[in-house]
Amino acid sequence: MATAQPALHISRLTTTIAGREILTSCDLTVAPGEICAIIGPNGAGKTTLFKTIVGLAFPTSGTITILGHTLSDATRDGLLSRIGAIIEAPDFHPAATARTALALHFDLVGITSPAPVDELLDRVGLTGAADTPLTSFSLGMKQRLALARAIGHRPELVVLDEPANGLDPTGIVDLRELLASLAQQGTTIVMASHILTDLERTAHTVAVLTDGRLGRKQDIRTVLDGIDGGLEAFYRDSVTGESR
Repeated sequence: MATAQPALHISRLTTTIAGREILTSCDLTVAPGEICAIIGPNGAGKTTLFKTIVGLAFPTSGTITILGHTLSDATRDGLLSRIGAIIEAPDFHPAATARTALALHFDLVGITSPAPVDELLDRVGLTGAADTPLTSFSLGMKQRLALARAIGHRPELVVLDEPANGLDPTGIVDLRELLASLAQQGTTIVMASHILTDLERTAHTVAVLTDGRLGRKQDIRTVLDGIDGGLEAFYRDSVTGESR
């Protein structure tokens, strides 16, 4: 049986910013339809890793292969049109509504056939706030809208940096269900979150990033079955070498 081509393959990736090496020789392979969690302490390099994947930072060395194509100056624009992302705090035009913010984004980035705006807002639980000015949106509502923006062009790879930031418990459940639905449809998801108990029910695989070095990716069920204390204990052991 033929092995499916990885959706994302990172090989010996090193990224240096302002003279400081943030990522050091990182390797990662993620399959189509896989939800891969990257966990690690603040300052470990997670956001830099995600920025490098989506072309907002540039690698010093190593390669990133996305959907079978190596990321480079020549392929960047074509590949980025197949990626959705939330990286750092979501930002929108303050005078816009949820509906106009999505329409404006699709127009600005040249997306000619996005998913219907009303459908997107329904998927992220913002139907009742479609025409509400964003000045009245909470952080959680902006996070929901950012997710709608990230998946609006039906990307094959979605990169999410702390997507549950600002969400209430209902929003976290909604996010988990949406990510599961996307993965079932073949979308690959790479995400970071500090809510480890939720990742236990969301992610298929997990890798720990510490001091810019990415540990070996592991199946999350194997992790949970093999260590008392769940993902929290695995994280603590990976970062500090100590578990309960």
